[in-house]
Amino acid sequence: MPRELTYPVQAKLIEDVAWYVDADGGLDVDRLLVAFQAFFREHSEHWLGRFDYAEAGPQLILQAFLQRVVNGGGRIEREYGLG
Repeated sequence: MPRELTYPVQAKLIEDVAWYVDADGGLDVDRLLVAFQAFFREHSEHWLGRFDYAEAGPQLILQAFLQRVVNGGGRIEREYGLG
């Protein structure tokens, strides 16, 4: 729901897609993995302590990283579960 409510603002964000797209226009998976590792190292210590459910923290950080990627055009399908 929050992503839907903020979509008009997200749609106006300019994202530099060159860093994760290879010469053929496909995803540069190796570069994405290296970038995610750096993102996780930079942000995980600050954020993991804030989540009520510690096991969900790394997944939420991954989703935050992927949101930056798809802001360049794409969609993340999120599935919520209990238990």
